[in-house]
Amino acid sequence: MTRIAAGMLIVVAQAANATIWTGVYTIQQSERGQKAYSRSCSTCHRDDLSGSDDGAPALRGLVFFERWKDRPLSEMFFVLAETMPQDAPKSLSPAEYADIISFMLSKNDVPAGESELPPDMQRLKLILVTEKRSPR
Repeated sequence: MTRIAAGMLIVVAQAANATIWTGVYTIQQSERGQKAYSRSCSTCHRDDLSGSDDGAPALRGLVFFERWKDRPLSEMFFVLAETMPQDAPKSLSPAEYADIISFMLSKNDVPAGESELPPDMQRLKLILVTEKRSPR
């Protein structure tokens, strides 16, 4: 195997192992996401993302991590884009859905990074939701 091919395999393997804990969104994106969330999501899921008694699940904490653990962000993006808001599915732009996911990550104490979360299913497939590992 050539060095270039070997190097490309390493890059692909690293990308496939990306998690939400590697700084996958920016603070600015999360701030945009908070505005979009307030307009489109907070009525059912509440301002604090705690969910409601009417069946809207919490979007933070243990419920969030149990639902999405070991799943790629592409699945979350797909579910949001296809089904939310409940009264107007598919009504937001792909960028707005990515911004809302960024806001949800920030409210789950996932650290921001230098690059925005892309509204791109192929790239989102490479980022896994995992529980935060405790320091050793």
